[in-house]
Amino acid sequence: MNIGPKPYGIVDLLSALWELDKSVFKSMNLAGTSAFLDILMVSFTVLGLPYVLGLLSVPLWMRAKKEQAIDLVILIVIVSVSVELVKLVVGRERPFDVLAEVNGVSFGGFSKASDPSFPSAHAARAFAVAVLLTYGRPRGQASVAVGVAAMIGISRIYLGVHWPSDVLAGALLGVGVAFLVVKLGNTPGFYHRCRSRAARVIDQALERTRGSHRESNVSLPLQNCNRVYSCHYNAMQTTHWRAKIYALSHRLMQLLYLQGSIWNPVLQ
Repeated sequence: MNIGPKPYGIVDLLSALWELDKSVFKSMNLAGTSAFLDILMVSFTVLGLPYVLGLLSVPLWMRAKKEQAIDLVILIVIVSVSVELVKLVVGRERPFDVLAEVNGVSFGGFSKASDPSFPSAHAARAFAVAVLLTYGRPRGQASVAVGVAAMIGISRIYLGVHWPSDVLAGALLGVGVAFLVVKLGNTPGFYHRCRSRAARVIDQALERTRGSHRESNVSLPLQNCNRVYSCHYNAMQTTHWRAKIYALSHRLMQLLYLQGSIWNPVLQ
């Protein structure tokens, strides 16, 4: 005699989650229904590419946040490698490989992918970078960063290349790795020492590169003159951008001085 509802087993639970995954995917996979949304979602997807997120390290370095810039690059590498390893183990098929009707966009190849689906690399990278950049910062800034990361994840469902559970798993993986990198960066140890040394090495290499430009002296002879004049600017006394301006102005002066006849009365 059966009393009460039949308890759910693990198979029933997985089946229910699978149906929920498909239902949410179908409700969010709206690619092709609006040109504005298509462009918007493709833009968010582009933001989740590794080399686009990696560009954020440039302003960090320029603002003297060199160690955080290195953390960012290392984080993106670790997250990308971790995602690929999980994909190889799980081997989940993409939505367009399972469902008969999946909406996508026809430009840029943003609705195509050949590797396994689980988890979403875009979501993992986006949430990882959001956590790293806003750790310990005001809640408002963190909300904006997480909102952008969420839109990157949603764009993958919208374009038909990921299941919602792929995005959720990617977000969790990215957040976990980001907290690990932050923890390592704030704790004195092997990683902390290696990161500091890498920052010094990169800084010295950049300084040598800037120095090679500063050491170029610009000398301008005044031709066709009765007396020999030269405009000599030592770029070592200026910053790199000023040296470029001086070099351009000297070139313009040289073009004028080569005429000779205009300047002879003045220089005599």
